[in-house]
Amino acid sequence: MLFYIVTPSLDALPWLTCCVRSVADQVGSGVQVHHHVQDGGSTDGSLSWLEEWRTAHEGVEGYRFTFASEPDAGAYDAINRAWANLPYEAEVTALLNSDEQYLPGALAAVADAFSRDSEPELVLTSFLILDEDHHYISHRRALAPRLWSSAVQCGIETCTTFFRAESVRRRGLRFNSRWKCLADLFFARRLLAFSPRIELLPRLLTSTFLVTGHNLSWGPRSREERRRYMTTLSPWLVKCEPLIRRWIQFKHSILDRLLPSPGQYSVYLPRERTRSTLSVGHASPRSPLSLPSRSGRPHRGSTRP
Repeated sequence: MLFYIVTPSLDALPWLTCCVRSVADQVGSGVQVHHHVQDGGSTDGSLSWLEEWRTAHEGVEGYRFTFASEPDAGAYDAINRAWANLPYEAEVTALLNSDEQYLPGALAAVADAFSRDSEPELVLTSFLILDEDHHYISHRRALAPRLWSSAVQCGIETCTTFFRAESVRRRGLRFNSRWKCLADLFFARRLLAFSPRIELLPRLLTSTFLVTGHNLSWGPRSREERRRYMTTLSPWLVKCEPLIRRWIQFKHSILDRLLPSPGQYSVYLPRERTRSTLSVGHASPRSPLSLPSRSGRPHRGSTRP
């Protein structure tokens, strides 16, 4: 099964190298990968490294790496540009930010899910939450997204959402790049409105999410966008918004505990060419992803919109 993985990036070289390596080592067990990095004009040495990586991996069986660097209107615009060139032969596509990684064997497990008789259009999985040094904080269990709640809280996590490529092509799925921080929310609402067939794999950990302290979706711009967005909603939905968010947070507080911590996990660390296996220490009793200000999660491993 051929995966087309898109990574938007800007001046995120230390994390980007880890992200790229974590995608490359998924090849095998019936998994082929085309990884495309859409760069917004980095000046931190990313372009030189990307060119070196592409040259070094030309002709590797089952793996293709491409990148483009050009000015854009932000991370969501970068994703749209990459999806505009979605290869016809790709069967599954997914998004992985430059400060995120796939865990070992992630894509092979996802490929198995797409091969089932249910023929899902979406596969949703769970992920680890790590700090800036890649130490374990907590984990987040996949929940079935609901259209009714997606108006106030994004129903999907991009790093654990895998799309059947044919559905992306047929439906012309794109992000509204006019929203720099909330485009995930609008995207999820449009996606769920199609009532896609979803395969939920809550016990499968595929990805890592890095809490850097500068995640754009928790910053002032995100809060301002959310304030503007709330003025467009009906009064009854505005009144219900705190209750909906608390209900989702309550479900996570219960269901996340049903997903056992992994004990240990393997990730790439900056300047390392092989995965490091880290042990799970004491988990935070409250995931940072439950912060009230959170709506979507757009970022490129930097504070750039």
